[in-house]
Amino acid sequence: MATNEKVFCNTIILKEVAEELGLPLSTVKAMVNAQSEYTKIVMESDTYDSIRWPYLGVFKSKPKEVQMINHLRGMTPEQQKEFKIAVRTKRIKLNHWEDELKKKKKKDE
Repeated sequence: MATNEKVFCNTIILKEVAEELGLPLSTVKAMVNAQSEYTKIVMESDTYDSIRWPYLGVFKSKPKEVQMINHLRGMTPEQQKEFKIAVRTKRIKLNHWEDELKKKKKKDE
């Protein structure tokens, strides 16, 4: 092992699994990371689907976060900074429909 390589607890487990299954360590790492990569792709998409990991839980994307990511694509770093400030100061409002739903729920209660 190289001196600059970080050792994580998972590395030990991954090595044990690789030895037990007779697979290269890189293959086992790819298998473990595939679920995380898929979750990332789905959560960044515009579908707002949820991902269920057995024995762990459900991951749901926040519509405002996804919308923010989509707006920031293609912007320069300076434009991204200005856009984030505008959203924070509420000069730009994301997901206006979501705020309307919250207002209706409060009125119904």
